Amino acid sequence: MRHALVLALILLVLLVAYTLVPAPISPELDATQVQTFVLEDAMKAFGDDASYAVLRTEKVNDRWEVDLKIGVRPHAKCPTLIKREYTFPPVYFREELWNDRCAVGSLILYEEEAIMATVQLSKVQTLPEDARGYATKYSAGEIALRQSCEECSAFEQFVKRLEAKPVWIVQWKNGETGFFVAIDESGAIVANS
Repeated sequence: MRHALVLALILLVLLVAYTLVPAPISPELDATQVQTFVLEDAMKAFGDDASYAVLRTEKVNDRWEVDLKIGVRPHAKCPTLIKREYTFPPVYFREELWNDRCAVGSLILYEEEAIMATVQLSKVQTLPEDARGYATKYSAGEIALRQSCEECSAFEQFVKRLEAKPVWIVQWKNGETGFFVAIDESGAIVANS
């Protein structure tokens, strides 16, 4: 009986101690920390040569949801676009191949699609495989601003020929040589140098 009483007393002390000790608090992640984690995870799989863009970060109840666009070989003639949809905790993702056929849709949304759209030009098709394309989207206002240069760079000389409307401009580089291609938001060639 005495052993049972001692055992009950020990259990009671442990129970009281357990309720008085605060539970470890897991740190609450903010959106920036979540995005950093997702980018680091994707970089482990695709490396530094890929391009990455966070498309959406949202906290739903106690979980984070992050959509990430990954461009594999982003400056090649035909980059591959992948979307990863992350959810955590626990961490898992679903991967969706967006484009690996060098085909563009009816609206150019991403740099890689702008690069793909310029492949319809024969001067792009004949570039060697190690040539690289760099795309930037310009608003009508940005185009108009760049047209007022006095001592114009090759880029600004090219822009002077464009109408002041939104365009993607792709610069193709092959060693020391290069040229520009402007496309509209649907992928149609507007001008090339």
